[in-house]
Amino acid sequence: MAGAEFIWQHSKDELERACALLAGVAILTTRGGEDPIRKKDAFVGRVSLPFFETTPPPPGVKRLALIPDQRRWVLYKIGKDGAPNVQCNLRGFEGLCDCLLEFV
Repeated sequence: MAGAEFIWQHSKDELERACALLAGVAILTTRGGEDPIRKKDAFVGRVSLPFFETTPPPPGVKRLALIPDQRRWVLYKIGKDGAPNVQCNLRGFEGLCDCLLEFV
């Protein structure tokens, strides 16, 4: 099994590279309690993927969502009034990279 660093340096597959990035962000952002990587919500609920459910974070926190049919990544915050404030809305692998830079 290849690690995230090896995948990032050697893979040409955008899906593999996206998974490596998201795994790294999950490790950087998952917090709380004992053994949070296995026992808490990944990304502290800040990432929404179609196959992945977590408890949502409080309003005012940056969130990242994938809109799969458009291959679009959206970085946004939910305001106190419940309205989304989109900060980044980009397509494809490059869009993911740009949104993650703003996310972290």
